[in-house]
Amino acid sequence: MGDQIRYKFFREKRLREKRIYYLVYEDLSAVLMVTISGKKVQQDIIEDIIRLFPEYKELTKKLVDRSHNI
Repeated sequence: MGDQIRYKFFREKRLREKRIYYLVYEDLSAVLMVTISGKKVQQDIIEDIIRLFPEYKELTKKLVDRSHNI
């Protein structure tokens, strides 16, 4: 669901005037919603998310591990 942005796992879903950005980690069976923004800052948001890919992956791993320990 949503449009792919540069990478298979980086997606955007348009909802009226807003855009929801999320990362799909098939290897972790997880989806991380990163942010919601408007069109005016779209390019800056995309560049920031791409720059932070490693941190988002680590965060998702920790969240998945924590959920398995509950």
